Amino acid sequence: LEHEGWSDLGDDLRGLVRQGRWAELGAPVTDEVLGQLAIVAPIDRVAEAIADRFSGVVDRLSFNVPYRDDPETWAAVLDHIRDHRTSALE
Repeated sequence: LEHEGWSDLGDDLRGLVRQGRWAELGAPVTDEVLGQLAIVAPIDRVAEAIADRFSGVVDRLSFNVPYRDDPETWAAVLDHIRDHRTSALE
């Protein structure tokens, strides 16, 4: 959050956690914040969106898919991210 300029939001969220107000954690997270932090794209554009968002920002990446899906779909996404990263380095 600090990297994106939302330090105050991080402080607010930590305050809610300290107070045990777990059910309220989502309220301060606006659509703008979510749109900046989350990757939201059709499956055939996810790799491009991830590479665009994090290129030059991170040197390692991992992610979790919180639902069951075809492993081949995600293998293709990871291959595309690797390809995008390799071509960006050339």
